[in-house]
Amino acid sequence: MPGERTPVRARLQQAGIPPYWDVCTAADEFRSTALLTTGDFHSLRFKRRLEEPLPNGHLKTVTRTGKRYCLLGELTDQGRLSTSALGQRIRKLYVDQLKYLPKELVDSHTLYIRTSHVQRTVESMTQVFTGLYPTEKGRAIPHFHLRLVSQENLYPNDDFCVYVFFLRSRVANVRRLKKLSEAYSVRAAEEWDPKLQAVSEALRKWVPDGITVNGRPKANGLLDTINSSL
Repeated sequence: MPGERTPVRARLQQAGIPPYWDVCTAADEFRSTALLTTGDFHSLRFKRRLEEPLPNGHLKTVTRTGKRYCLLGELTDQGRLSTSALGQRIRKLYVDQLKYLPKELVDSHTLYIRTSHVQRTVESMTQVFTGLYPTEKGRAIPHFHLRLVSQENLYPNDDFCVYVFFLRSRVANVRRLKKLSEAYSVRAAEEWDPKLQAVSEALRKWVPDGITVNGRPKANGLLDTINSSL
């Protein structure tokens, strides 16, 4: 599956899963646009250095020479490669074989490109698009369409209800979605927590508090870490 990433939280360190992953070389250096007081734009090149606050109040620089540590939930180098390869496959099918898309993107409105606000998904889309249109020669600037967090609908999002400009029926549906989600979580715990007891005992060395649907760590959280580690 393209888009390999790091876990969204540091878990299972007792089992040897490191809190920091050295698999983000591509995210070591960035370019950002700064607006000068003259009204001109300036391209700033900078390197990212990850630091960790220590209990004594001092700071520890995690990033060391030759190490490119990831943030939690960040797209890894392998994730960038696989999403870029996905873009290449899309080009082979829709440009080369089906002739559905143009060989060069000369008009930004030819494609509607939609991604969520999460930085990892924006980076994934960047990789996919670069695989689809790998050269800047004759290429229009792509438009990536994003939405505010509370307006996001690429995943179930009960924050929709804070926006009063939505129709009342839609707000009611979103509140209903939140209630259903909470009820589903309770029902899932009733169904699966007894079945997870045997697994909890087998993994007690690494997960002292056991595994439950709504506990700490949650079962889906552990699955997130395991899937990321594969």
